[in-house]
Amino acid sequence: MNFNFSEVAENTPIVSKQAKPGMALFTIKGVEFKTNSNDKAYFVVEFVNKENQTFKHQFYVSSPKAMARLKELSNNCKVTLGAAETPDLIIAKLVGKQVILIVDGDKEIANIDGKDVVVTRPTLRFVHFSFDVDSGVTLNNDNVIINDKTGGLVPSAAGTPTDSLSAPAPLNDLPF
Repeated sequence: MNFNFSEVAENTPIVSKQAKPGMALFTIKGVEFKTNSNDKAYFVVEFVNKENQTFKHQFYVSSPKAMARLKELSNNCKVTLGAAETPDLIIAKLVGKQVILIVDGDKEIANIDGKDVVVTRPTLRFVHFSFDVDSGVTLNNDNVIINDKTGGLVPSAAGTPTDSLSAPAPLNDLPF
């Protein structure tokens, strides 16, 4: 049996297009205004980092407590939101702005190509998730939280099953 390796491409790592948990500088790529089936209004904000990795996060505006999250984001983007702001005006003010974000991760089971695999979905915590780019904050990934919603054993870095609450799986959302 003979194998022809002359036209096989080099083995290169696949870079995820989804932002990984950690603290990084992001640009607001896009903002959409939506309402859910319960008539709760929210903004879907898409962030992109320098590695061109993205993620989206929902900011509800249905109550003052919920609006505080969007206000934190806007303040740290150096955008002032006042009285009588329309969705279109908020979108125009936020798109293109930069902010430092602490991106946490939620581990979930996802079905990819017919296989159930553990993936890490980026998310933002409820408070103190963002910082002004000029605040002097050092990009530090020591306080990133990975929440495990898989409900069972996940592979550890060494590849052996461990208790998911004591040792989270490596931060890898690829199914292989």
